Amino acid sequence: MTDQLLRFTDSTELANRAAGMLVTQIAHYQQDPDRIVHLCLTGGRIAQRVYESFGGRLEAAGASEGVLFYGALHALGAGCGHAL
Repeated sequence: MTDQLLRFTDSTELANRAAGMLVTQIAHYQQDPDRIVHLCLTGGRIAQRVYESFGGRLEAAGASEGVLFYGALHALGAGCGHAL
């Protein structure tokens, strides 16, 4: 991936693009059977939108089984994971 400067009209567009880029990379990395993908996500309002946007994208991109955990550092409670 090359360095880019991307501009977005609003936080929803930013969150959707970021989620799409992350999902694409996860699926790409998982094509290597010797590679285990680890991803740790934290953040605030926009980050939460990114996580919510993952939804069915992981399956659609061909990501294999796994579990993605995300949440605020102060409260990783129920509902903070997404099973693939």
